[in-house]
Amino acid sequence: MFMVFMVLHWAHAMLRRQQANAVIAARAKIVEGAVGMVEMALAELSAKSVVELDDERRAAMVSNLMVVLCSEEGAHPLSAEIFDAVSRWADDDLRSTNAQIEFLLREALRKAGRLPRPKDPKDS
Repeated sequence: MFMVFMVLHWAHAMLRRQQANAVIAARAKIVEGAVGMVEMALAELSAKSVVELDDERRAAMVSNLMVVLCSEEGAHPLSAEIFDAVSRWADDDLRSTNAQIEFLLREALRKAGRLPRPKDPKDS
């Protein structure tokens, strides 16, 4: 009985290892493809003089494209005007843009009474 348990345990561990390797290989392929797409996008934008990007904007664009291309969820973009305003506000508050967006959403939800209240430790 013990031997059967050990064989099953070993087989389970090997299967999990194979699954992990497959996930890692798939993610590496996704990133490789995304990098190629970002390179092509930047080259096309530059070649066609669609937009001139300084280093900061280029880095932001690369970051945003990589997130969108590598994400398992769809992107929900903001208008450039809103994004720039929130980014400036985040800089003023020494936050990342994502942290600023979360802060603003959390405040709006709290004010609207739609944010779940934290559980009172006394109730546990």
